[in-house]
Amino acid sequence: MGKEDEVSLLEEPYPWGNLKQKGRHYSQCLGIVIALICSSAGFLLGIFIGPHWPGRLDRLCLEKTTIPSPMVPDIKIAYHEQNFNSTLFGTSIYRQEPSPEVDQAWVDLGVYLGVILVDEDKALKAGITKGHVKTPQNVGGEYFANVEVFHQLHCLNLLRKTSHWNYNYYQNLGEVEFENEERFLRIHADHCLDALREQLMCTADIGILPYIRVKGKDRSYPDFLAAPHMCRNFEDIRSWAIKAQIGEVGPELLHDPYPGDIVLDEIP
Repeated sequence: MGKEDEVSLLEEPYPWGNLKQKGRHYSQCLGIVIALICSSAGFLLGIFIGPHWPGRLDRLCLEKTTIPSPMVPDIKIAYHEQNFNSTLFGTSIYRQEPSPEVDQAWVDLGVYLGVILVDEDKALKAGITKGHVKTPQNVGGEYFANVEVFHQLHCLNLLRKTSHWNYNYYQNLGEVEFENEERFLRIHADHCLDALREQLMCTADIGILPYIRVKGKDRSYPDFLAAPHMCRNFEDIRSWAIKAQIGEVGPELLHDPYPGDIVLDEIP
């Protein structure tokens, strides 16, 4: 090749435009491939995971906010948004003056639900220790327990009964809580007050309560109906506890302490 040919070759324009077009074509193809892969993955995830995702979120929420409970394998704990109806001048049956109908409404909530039995594996996961009271090994070696929410409702009911406005009614009825000396009833009520305080602080509701104007009033008032809350499916929990209670604890379920059982010096 002569010098003139080399000069002409150097001066010949390089096909940069062709390279740019090829580059654009390659990028477009790559983008299409990636889009197809993503859409296919999303489709498959939707088929296999989608139907279970809401329940999975409920389980994640439950795992983060509660100690393991023996009822969880048996019922699906779900959440729903609900507005409370505890207005200032409301007429809920639970706040009416004492009567057999009012008392039955509280009983139906589960304030007197009995003891349940929990097998050792579930009990230990729930925080019960091997030193707590259980049935004899020959009848299962299961642990005695109460579902917390029904103890808390029992406490709320006791505070209702021992309030200034209701005390005489239930004392005259000879309700079981009033069979003790008054100082023990006071201890019981104080225990319940503190138990509910701890529960409210533990599960601190961070929702907000708005205010609203009222005709003829020179101030605003809390709008109790407007505040939404995230609630669990209480009726499913109550139904489970009703079926799980064992009724009267007979002598066949009791025994003297085994070595290693916890025996305290005073009532906790």
